Amino acid sequence: MKIGRNKTGHIKGLSIMIFCCALFLLCLQPVFATEGKIIMSDDKTAGIPIIYGIVCFVSFILVICGYIVGKRYIKIIMLSVFVFICNLGYFALSVSDTLQGALMANRVTYLGAVFMMLFMLLIIMDICGVKASKPVTGLLASISGVVFLIAASGGITDIYYRDVELVIINGTSGLAKEYGPMHSAYYAYVFLYFLAMIVVILYAVIKKKSGVGRYAAFFAAAVLGNIGIWLSEQFLSEHFEFLSISYVVTEMLLMFMQSIMSDNDEDNAKAQDEALSCSEASPRMKLLTAREQEVAMLLLEDKKRKEIAEELGITEHTVKKHTANIFSKMEVGSRKELISLFEDD
Repeated sequence: MKIGRNKTGHIKGLSIMIFCCALFLLCLQPVFATEGKIIMSDDKTAGIPIIYGIVCFVSFILVICGYIVGKRYIKIIMLSVFVFICNLGYFALSVSDTLQGALMANRVTYLGAVFMMLFMLLIIMDICGVKASKPVTGLLASISGVVFLIAASGGITDIYYRDVELVIINGTSGLAKEYGPMHSAYYAYVFLYFLAMIVVILYAVIKKKSGVGRYAAFFAAAVLGNIGIWLSEQFLSEHFEFLSISYVVTEMLLMFMQSIMSDNDEDNAKAQDEALSCSEASPRMKLLTAREQEVAMLLLEDKKRKEIAEELGITEHTVKKHTANIFSKMEVGSRKELISLFEDD
């Protein structure tokens, strides 16, 4: 699950554009900000901001852990960064004393939440062995960008919030909102991302990809847990966003799983290298032509015909012909028998 330099560059470029858009919107805020009302209660207890502060601090520690665990896996790092940004927004909103500041914090929260969902899905896809092509990744990133811009327009236009007020209850600031026509776009976005995660997990289990079956229950529990908390928060009038904690727990689980499966990949790679070195020294290989030896080595790596064709720069039909010749010379009838033949050597 390593990521190449080109992909890393694309993701870094995407991240820069995201932050530039966020900064642009934050700069527009003083110009278009709505005044709103401030409703305060008598109790000044600030317990909830303290909890948000602790969660935010833990998220920051996880950014460091994400870099340590996934030095060459940029998606883990980006997930940890956006979880931190989301929780930073929650904390900033809870201590805001002006509507303008609260709306700015709200945008920061949406910035983290929207792109956190994107990287969470991409990580689950990688762990489950489901490849996301560049066009698909680009499309998902574009959709995330559009949803963020819509959500960040609250307080600037009335498409996301028709009206918004700052409310301070028991020392905790929040926003009392009257939703606009485009607010449902964010609900649809979150629902579809959670659905996509479940579909990817089920697909990987059915196809028995990457040995993910052993971890499928953990993945499913994490995603379903987030869905349950998100849905409950839509109907309950709690002043604390429990998703802030749920996101941190999910991030820790994904980091842990990615670390375990990376170690397994390294162990498998070492075992495969040892098997291949033995195969190269096998006298059976001398029965094959140079090109057939190349194809045979890739067959022993259990690569698919399409992958072999791309790696060697030949057509799949040519790979099929070479494979038939190899099976004939080795007197085997399948790839499984070919692998067993060299394992016996």
